Amino acid sequence: TVHRLFWDRKITAADLDEFSVWALRRILTEGNLQQVQMAVAFYGLDRVAEVIRGRGVDEKTRVFWECQLKGSS
Repeated sequence: TVHRLFWDRKITAADLDEFSVWALRRILTEGNLQQVQMAVAFYGLDRVAEVIRGRGVDEKTRVFWECQLKGSS
């Protein structure tokens, strides 16, 4: 699950919808492959790719997850 990634806030399903960019950024920068795959299943690859290319995701993380997600799709 992704709950351990949100140590500073008790995350709810509503948070995942309302604060999707924040949640996805956290999952991408702190999560593992399984957690990111769960995020792709929940949000869709297009939304995850949009967040990967956006602000708040460093270049190393961006390149890593782009490579991983291309291999798993």
